[in-house]
Amino acid sequence: MYRFKRSIGIVSRQITKFVTKRHVAEEEVLRERAAQFVKEVRKCTEKVGGDSVYNPDQSEFNLEFHSGRTLDFRGSKATMAEAQSLNSLTHSYTMQLVVSADGRLLPILLIVLQEMGGKFGPIVQEKMF
Repeated sequence: MYRFKRSIGIVSRQITKFVTKRHVAEEEVLRERAAQFVKEVRKCTEKVGGDSVYNPDQSEFNLEFHSGRTLDFRGSKATMAEAQSLNSLTHSYTMQLVVSADGRLLPILLIVLQEMGGKFGPIVQEKMF
């Protein structure tokens, strides 16, 4: 059994999510509804043209990325990691671009800075227009 599992790449994994039979059945219905929705959107897009249909898309960026895990000796009381700035671990920004259905990137860009407490610091306030 060990050789069989190894040959096809089966390994022991931690369970990350439990689902019910109902969830599995509803997933198929959801796929069908999604396919129907895509058909209807394509019909509408053909009627009005791709230059009149827009899709805004958001992406979040952390100023500094960290995995939360590292290597250390067994039994260590504290495990530390170095960061460029502690602020950059808790701050991020979101950018939102708009693309038309015919593939044009619109010259509109929304940037949302996520500051602690919902307020900009004094240096940022000085330089904002």
